[in-house]
Amino acid sequence: MGFAHDLYAIPYSEEYRQFLTKAAELLRKAGDLTSTPRYKFVVSFIYVLVEFFDLFIYLFFALCSLKRLLHSKAEAFLSNDYYDSDIAWMELVSILVIIIYFFNFICDIGIV
Repeated sequence: MGFAHDLYAIPYSEEYRQFLTKAAELLRKAGDLTSTPRYKFVVSFIYVLVEFFDLFIYLFFALCSLKRLLHSKAEAFLSNDYYDSDIAWMELVSILVIIIYFFNFICDIGIV
């Protein structure tokens, strides 16, 4: 059977390196944007509108988690190690669930 050596695996990060390098660069830039003054202004504006200190803290952590997620995804693209980026995704989702809960609560009591 001469076909045994015709099939072999190439890691995803090696086969598509040229595309993943650019994608990783763009993810890092997107992650860096989450800490620019424009986004800090948005968080401050939401804080003033909502007037709930807890929600402001969760929004701040969501922006920090988003930066971590985007940067860890960029690294995962190049290394094929997705564990840290998967953990970052789960942390971000858990924060977003809390934020959604606060907005639902605010709507339920008629503040917004």
